[in-house]
Amino acid sequence: MAADRFISPVVSRNREVMADAERFAAEHLRECCEEMLDFRATGVLRDGRVRALARLIHEVDAIHSLDIAQGLVRTAAMEAVAAAPPR
Repeated sequence: MAADRFISPVVSRNREVMADAERFAAEHLRECCEEMLDFRATGVLRDGRVRALARLIHEVDAIHSLDIAQGLVRTAAMEAVAAAPPR
């Protein structure tokens, strides 16, 4: 697109990172959900897929990377449920 030539390299890179992060969340959804449920029960988020996802996002937003990672997992989980056939 012609408009893409006006996008800064930083914004372009952030888009790439977030697209990779969304794919990661979808590919590792079960493990991420298990970790988040365990975190909810124990208050401790172990070093696993969710933290790995946060490390990917760190480049985009270091301060909020874990919150963003958890949001991506929640969104991927909702998308998976919505795409599943009704019971």
